[in-house]
Amino acid sequence: MRTSRVWSLLTVEKNDLQYGGNNGYLDRPENSYRYDSEVPNHKQLAVGDLVVIRSKTRLIGISLVQHIERNENSEKHRQRCPECRSTNIKTRKKLPNWKCHKCGFQFPQPVGENALVTSYDASYGAAFIAMPDGIPIDLIKSSILRPSDQLSIAELDLAKLEDAILAANGETRSLIQGFVSSLSVGATEANFDTGSEVLAYMPSATDSRQEVLRAIKLRRGQRKFRDGLIRIYGAKCMISGCELLSVLEAAHIDCYRGEEHNHTENGLLLRADLHTLFDLGLLAIDPDSLTVRVHAEAKIGTDYEKFDGYELRIKGRHLPSSTALSRRWQLFLASLA
Repeated sequence: MRTSRVWSLLTVEKNDLQYGGNNGYLDRPENSYRYDSEVPNHKQLAVGDLVVIRSKTRLIGISLVQHIERNENSEKHRQRCPECRSTNIKTRKKLPNWKCHKCGFQFPQPVGENALVTSYDASYGAAFIAMPDGIPIDLIKSSILRPSDQLSIAELDLAKLEDAILAANGETRSLIQGFVSSLSVGATEANFDTGSEVLAYMPSATDSRQEVLRAIKLRRGQRKFRDGLIRIYGAKCMISGCELLSVLEAAHIDCYRGEEHNHTENGLLLRADLHTLFDLGLLAIDPDSLTVRVHAEAKIGTDYEKFDGYELRIKGRHLPSSTALSRRWQLFLASLA
């Protein structure tokens, strides 16, 4: 599962192009963004991503990508230095009219050529929210994760921009909140970007979401350990049979104290709530019969009682460690006394 990301899209009009190697793109900043396969990150931008559209001098607006049209074999015109063939060329106010900023050669006209590229048109007009002037371009640039002067599509750290965007235009709150609430950790991995809102106290949505997703990832256990449990026991909770991978966690039978405790015999694949009960000692596994026992405290006002007496779901010859289960079992019995 891919986690949506946040991008800065630099829209540049023909007269503002830094170099004269190409004629730019016919951008419509309030509706769509055009780019091609020669643009860094062209494969990364995806439907559902949050985009911050800006020019060289101001933030134009923010939106969500709704559709990306891809066209193979599009023709792109390039202009090159006659001497070194670089596209790093600029016009100048004196003769000769052009200068190459790679080799220093000055010349009256560049050499033109046409090349085949894959072109893209990312549409976002339906969700577009225009931004008033006031957000410094330097703030946007400082929010770029991997800065480069040549990146027209650059990934952003939304946490650094969020407060400024909300302060400049309150209408953006619902857009940002909708985006961050859609973020999730994948079934086997996690990425972290953004977060949630509290009405009375307004923390950074980005930072809040990051903490939530990090906690979920840690609860799942290390990826290799969890994947090993899925491989030998199947992709389902060993008690409830739940097959929703997003809520299945790798539970240590003996508490984790180092890498050696990530052995599959020291693990159970459990639904998140059952993992919590197991860690709290409110649920245990009889090491002899491999049946589930639920503590009386966990039965009050809940439906967890139905799992009492369930047989642990195992697959093939693989079994959890009897020694580790026995240690847990003794603790559970002591809590009943």
